Amino acid sequence: DSLEAYYYMQGTQQVVDKLYELYSQLKTPRYNPTIDETWRQIRSVMGKLGVKDKEMNTPEAHLTLRLFGLQKLYSLDQEFISSVTRQISSAMANGMNQDLETEFLKIADIMGEELAMPTKSGLPVYITYKNPLVVYGKTQLKVSKSSRTEPK
Repeated sequence: DSLEAYYYMQGTQQVVDKLYELYSQLKTPRYNPTIDETWRQIRSVMGKLGVKDKEMNTPEAHLTLRLFGLQKLYSLDQEFISSVTRQISSAMANGMNQDLETEFLKIADIMGEELAMPTKSGLPVYITYKNPLVVYGKTQLKVSKSSRTEPK
């Protein structure tokens, strides 16, 4: 086989919860005394009962690629996810339409070969063969803040 890929993810529920939280902050007013009072009541009841928040796994994703005998591990850890979350939340907080872009370019010589062969004349012949693999990825996230009362 020329290509094998293994993908592992953990803590996706925490990422989804954060995205729901960001979305709800956009759709609800900034300050609502009813919501604040409800949260305080819930927290006080949970404290009296001794109920604690569930410990979640830290969000991580690992992609292992094995291509022509070469193996590479790509990891998305807590730092990367928090930086993306910060970028999205700052774009939403600014209240204007913004685009977040990320580009990735990787070039690897998978099956390259360098040969040196003798000839009858005694001078060496150098042969170089390169077969590069180019991987390019581009992501674009458009963030726009709209009002519920205004039509799109």
